Amino acid sequence: MDLSGKTAVITGCNRGIGEAIFDKFMSNGIKNVFTCNRSSLNCFEIRVGCTWHNIKLDLANVDSVKQAGKAILTHNIPIDILVNNAATIDTGLFQMTKIDNMKNLFDVNFFNTLLFTQYIVKSMVKHTGGSIINVASTSGLDNPSGRLAYSASKAALISATSTLSKELARSQIRVNAVAPGLTMTRMAKESTPEDLYASYADGVCLGRLASPEDIASVVKFLASDESSYVNGQTIRVDGGMK
Repeated sequence: MDLSGKTAVITGCNRGIGEAIFDKFMSNGIKNVFTCNRSSLNCFEIRVGCTWHNIKLDLANVDSVKQAGKAILTHNIPIDILVNNAATIDTGLFQMTKIDNMKNLFDVNFFNTLLFTQYIVKSMVKHTGGSIINVASTSGLDNPSGRLAYSASKAALISATSTLSKELARSQIRVNAVAPGLTMTRMAKESTPEDLYASYADGVCLGRLASPEDIASVVKFLASDESSYVNGQTIRVDGGMK
């Protein structure tokens, strides 16, 4: 599943799943990579023959999204892969959640993610072909209590994935989603009570929570030519929920 010669754009790769995706792409021959908001790199992370561009992107700000999209396109490098990984989360019972909080979450996880995608798709259509991978969540499929806004935003992203896979197929652009279960990231730890981790693991057939690397491996598969006939799918990466 070599990515040699390909150019990728990855959002939210400063930590967690996004960082694991970046590392996975680096170790599989990516030629050019545009990262969004990766604050720093160790000298050994960029391999010989790879060009790295870091772009400022605030998905909560429409102007920032437009500027980031335009900045990437000015390089005039054909984009092969887009990974929409950046997201935010808000937890709380419906009656205790402000509608403004829900709107802000949707701006980041859905509306502005799609706006950014519109810019990147311009390059993919121009050069005919590419793979878009949206990092969704099993919450968008299972709708757990206490995460209405987050689950709804990820459900919307999953729905958009299916629609875009049909619209963009004529340009040989594949669109798929990955739906991770609870993954050991800082965002998950900050939004999930510690006492729920053990009970959640008990509900997984494999008996453990996902690591960021588990999710990154599936993203790499969808980004590679090995998945050239996979389109419009949402792949659960949850260890097998009981």
